Amino acid sequence: MATQQLKKECLICNMIFFKKTRGMARWLERKYCSRACVYKSQVGKEFAESSREKLRVARTGKKRPPLSDEWKNKISAAMSRRILSSEHKQRISLARMGHSVSDAVKTALSKAHKGKIISQEQRKKLSEAGRGKRIGPLNHMWKGGISPINTRIRNSAESRDWRSKVFKRDDFTCQQCGERGGKINADHIKPFCLFPELRFDINNGRTLCESCHKKTPTWGIKARYFLTTT
Repeated sequence: MATQQLKKECLICNMIFFKKTRGMARWLERKYCSRACVYKSQVGKEFAESSREKLRVARTGKKRPPLSDEWKNKISAAMSRRILSSEHKQRISLARMGHSVSDAVKTALSKAHKGKIISQEQRKKLSEAGRGKRIGPLNHMWKGGISPINTRIRNSAESRDWRSKVFKRDDFTCQQCGERGGKINADHIKPFCLFPELRFDINNGRTLCESCHKKTPTWGIKARYFLTTT
């Protein structure tokens, strides 16, 4: 006479599954029909410190096999769709606090990014994503607003955009000696400090090499006397 086959109901998907293992003790402990359901049951679960210590000890000295490009792309796609809660972000921030990166890791990161070209579209996305998030008190380098106003204006995105447009218009060529490339500056024809309304006017800018720039009547402290000498 055939014995009745043992069965259980999965706690995650409610699917009925049958006993396949030989040991009865293992069958009695089993709660889920598959590994997928086991993984789902672990989501959001807090492990005890003793369990974490056991995992750390078990993984010590073990190296993971290198991932294929296909797997890297899958992981990247999965992570890009993940939305972290503010609580999760705070926990990550606290976990990384005081963490220092070794020189070996810095060298490896530098080599990995060397030669990588970021498209203009990607740069624009990065700029828009970070806009307003890393300025003022939100920046980790914030020291209470001690930077002079002129420094903040010259280092602003608007100033960088003005400088880039002046260089492109002049084809990166000095308008005095005709030298192309090298160490070039975007010079304000009418001084930056005396004509604030013309600071970002492209018609008030010109490309000069550094040696020609130093010969102008608006170089450095000479700009203060521009109105008296013209």
